[in-house]
Amino acid sequence: MNGNTFSNTSDNEVIIFQHIPKTAGTTLRYIIQYQYSPGAICELYGDAGSHAERIDKLKNLSKSEREKIKIINTHLGFGLHEFLSQPYTYITFLRDPVDRVISMYYYYQKTNNPLFQNLSLQEFVESYPAVQNGMTKNFSGVTLKRQLLPPEKKDTVPFSEENLAIAKQNLQNQFKFIGILERFDESAILLKRILGWKIPLHDRSNVSQRANNIPQETMATIERLNKLDIELYEYAKLVFEETIARQDSSFQQEVTQFKTANNSAFDKLYFKLKTSYNRGVHRIYKELVRS
Repeated sequence: MNGNTFSNTSDNEVIIFQHIPKTAGTTLRYIIQYQYSPGAICELYGDAGSHAERIDKLKNLSKSEREKIKIINTHLGFGLHEFLSQPYTYITFLRDPVDRVISMYYYYQKTNNPLFQNLSLQEFVESYPAVQNGMTKNFSGVTLKRQLLPPEKKDTVPFSEENLAIAKQNLQNQFKFIGILERFDESAILLKRILGWKIPLHDRSNVSQRANNIPQETMATIERLNKLDIELYEYAKLVFEETIARQDSSFQQEVTQFKTANNSAFDKLYFKLKTSYNRGVHRIYKELVRS
């Protein structure tokens, strides 16, 4: 991590937003839309086809299209920089692994995903590999390698406790910004300082809360199957604290002012209106590009 209080990206450096599901990524994507024009944002999500097709979308961009890109938003696993020719850096958010797993389960239940509709939380955790140390798999590069293989070959990419050290090293060396969901306001101000972004007021979108009365047996299963993610999350929090410690004396004052503004009904209304406008502009742009 860069130790400077202010360390904006260079003009030709592409930012890769490593979007871990259920870590306030939707909110951050709205914030990103405040920074860049639609043509400067490359979206590599589900509507781009299969994982391999999303990579092809990036590889097949023309020289002029590639030069316009300032940021890539993606659920693809860590390692996307291998398909870029220009300088790059990564940004991401992490979340308490237990909360993340529970949030994913209830999100799938809410969206009526047929694969998980009849599963209990216990069964979901035990049967769905993506919620078993998913963050460690992602940041160590295992996820992307598996995503680019045919389904029958995914298990040929090994995963073990050794991948935790690789994930930590990647977070330390490749990420200019690491945010913590549970400390979103502080993370937002760090993002402003590190990348030089304008951070609007936020209306946390698509964030589920932990349900009550979850059996202890189920909680123990989630913790057991996410032991590496829990350690990675603790490591990320240490990096986060070190980054805050390097900030000047105005940092906490800026955080307090940001929190106060977020409690203003008028300012929140302005945020919602501006967000709706930005989303509309970006959607229209996508449709025009497709046609």
